[in-house]
Amino acid sequence: MTATDLEELASQMVVGPAPKPYKKVFAWIGRADSLRGVIPPRAMVRKSLLDLCPPAEIPTREEDVTRWIEKRVSACLDEVAAGSRPILVLDDAEVLARYRVPMAVLHRFQGDRRAVVLMVAPGGLPEHAGRLPSWARFEPNWTVSYFQAALGDQCIVATERRTNVEA
Repeated sequence: MTATDLEELASQMVVGPAPKPYKKVFAWIGRADSLRGVIPPRAMVRKSLLDLCPPAEIPTREEDVTRWIEKRVSACLDEVAAGSRPILVLDDAEVLARYRVPMAVLHRFQGDRRAVVLMVAPGGLPEHAGRLPSWARFEPNWTVSYFQAALGDQCIVATERRTNVEA
């Protein structure tokens, strides 16, 4: 998928359902500011996984972290679903890859009227990775591969330079 394809899908979702043959969970590989002008602000809700998962509340046992993150994301999706904006942009999505959070939690939210865009930093490290506990290690080369396997290549959006940004 290209940035232009995502832009067209987002524009269509502003006015009504957008049936497509694939699930509407996408990984945006690039800087957060490169998404500007692709998804209309009136169509999106933006959340950060690092805000949804405060370090002070992270389970002490690493094997409990995946389920804990999944519950946090699920609660966020319920909150967003109650609103009127059709697209959730989830920053710091590398955390999902790091803890191998199943994408099923995101797929229950999406549909003809909703989509999720996972923001994945180039290089695979969240901008604020230092907010996580010291044992939270990331493998930059593995992050994009995780999303390709979990979502499929048709749901990976490689950023491109945009000239028409919305104010």
